Amino acid sequence: MIDGTEPPPDRNGIADITNYLDDVTSEHNQKPKFVTMLIALLQPFGDDTWMETHFYLYYDLDLAVGKNLDAVGEWVGRTRFLTVPIAGYFSWDTEGLGWDQAPWYRPGIDPTTGMVTLPDEPYRNLLRAVILANHWDGTIPSAEAAYNQLFGGTGFRVCVQDFGNLTMGLLLLGPHPPDVITNALFTTGELDLKPAGIGIGHYVPSVWPAGPGGTPVFAFDVVNSTLAGWDMAAWAELEGTDLDGSTPPRVAATP
Repeated sequence: MIDGTEPPPDRNGIADITNYLDDVTSEHNQKPKFVTMLIALLQPFGDDTWMETHFYLYYDLDLAVGKNLDAVGEWVGRTRFLTVPIAGYFSWDTEGLGWDQAPWYRPGIDPTTGMVTLPDEPYRNLLRAVILANHWDGTIPSAEAAYNQLFGGTGFRVCVQDFGNLTMGLLLLGPHPPDVITNALFTTGELDLKPAGIGIGHYVPSVWPAGPGGTPVFAFDVVNSTLAGWDMAAWAELEGTDLDGSTPPRVAATP
């Protein structure tokens, strides 16, 4: 039946025309050539009807893939190209980047960042972040709710701190260090929710897991599963900022 409930496209046609073929009388339904002719005539009309009914799904944020998702990105205002740091140079105390394992960085010659093309799912999350930012009401609770929605199911969460001096901070917490793409999205400001004119710092814990279920992040005058003091917590490092030279506290979070 051509009623908009058929499955996604496949190579055999997308609309179910069985009900139409079932209406063929017994005088003709046993004739293979006649039935084949009917299928050839009816299937294109059925497919066109299905496509007209479901066309919008190919550009739905939750379902679009590939070029269709790129088109959604044009409407939202973000491409899938992202600048990420290049971390393949020689480094002390980093497994796989020691002697005879990694090349030396040559200042002024070797690049420190590169451009990557986001796969569909990270790109979908980026577009969601832009949409959430456009609907944000400017409060910390709604910002944290938006980040919970954005990182839902990943184990990550973001704590927000207003420093009260036209700057704010975002602290990433979770069960393990973020992958390169997630870290780049967070530290480059692509996922920011902030008022216009406010500087922002992006903080990443030095010990993982971080926050509830792991090691708290260092802070003064608070002790809970997210933040704690000396001998109980680990530092969070400022990894990305647009604070224009101002110096925020080393750790930024709310319980």
